[in-house]
Amino acid sequence: MPPLKFRLYYSPAVKKLIQFRLVYPNIVIKTLLMKKYFLIMLSATLFTACAEKQKDFAGITTGMTKEEVINKVGEPSKKNNILLADLWVYENADRTIVFRKDTVYDIITSADARVDSISEVLKETGKDVKNKLKTTGDTIDSATLRIRNKIMGDSDSTKNK
Repeated sequence: MPPLKFRLYYSPAVKKLIQFRLVYPNIVIKTLLMKKYFLIMLSATLFTACAEKQKDFAGITTGMTKEEVINKVGEPSKKNNILLADLWVYENADRTIVFRKDTVYDIITSADARVDSISEVLKETGKDVKNKLKTTGDTIDSATLRIRNKIMGDSDSTKNK
């Protein structure tokens, strides 16, 4: 039995397309390349348009208020309150802003530096609190002595009369 031969049937539009490609191969290649470049440029544009803008932390300085910081770099991804300090964490920028008394006290830039700096801030805060308590204690002791001396002096003067 002889092998079967199949004949492909092409519509007139397909035949014209095949003839066009055979006659003008450079135009077809250029068209395909242009489509490829167009898709690459479109995807690159969409990718960069969807990317989050890098926040400008260079403008953040010590002494700025929380409102000024929000206006400059936006809301933080996390907010923490540790003793006398508020920590605003901006994870995308790998920055942490330390606030004391509602003003910028320090800006920490990397994760490792964050730990060191926070412990340093806590130590300084502890020293400040300790000094203020000591001063307050000294003031109270001094006032107590003055009151005691005044009372003892008044009682001595009444005995002498």
